Amino acid sequence: MSSFIWKGFLAIAVIIPTLAIGFPALANLRLGDRGEDVRDLQERLNISADGIYGQDTKDAVLLYQAEQGLTRDGIAGEETLRSLGLNPNSRGEVFLGAPGSESESDGPYRVVIPGDDEDRLARARQVVGDAFISSDSRRGDYIDAGGYTTRADADDVARQLQDRDLDARVDFRRN
Repeated sequence: MSSFIWKGFLAIAVIIPTLAIGFPALANLRLGDRGEDVRDLQERLNISADGIYGQDTKDAVLLYQAEQGLTRDGIAGEETLRSLGLNPNSRGEVFLGAPGSESESDGPYRVVIPGDDEDRLARARQVVGDAFISSDSRRGDYIDAGGYTTRADADDVARQLQDRDLDARVDFRRN
């Protein structure tokens, strides 16, 4: 098989799973999640807002979903978040803008993964939908998984990426 055809198959194998992920599924908040988005959810549910999606948060989501006639699954998905007046597309760790967009400079804490491997990029996009390969480093190419205003938020995303066997790191950059 020619190199050209093989590269075509490889490109399709990477692109189709990436497209199949779908952004609404990425907007979900669920048991084990942490961060400002969880804290916002907890505040809307009028429960203790510690930023950790634990059993109390899941129970509050289930109760809210039942009261509102929503699908009861304990996951704060797009329908539940919108019902609460929260925009599921504003979640920094999931809906990052493309390179050069406003959200690319969300904060000085960048989550990076060394290298430019397409398989790693596809796995990173399961967590951060708009992760991209960057070539602007003296240390080589890397996958940019977004900028965050707090170290804690960046660490949360890095841990989610590490759970997918990615060598994610938090890098601090002054603007």
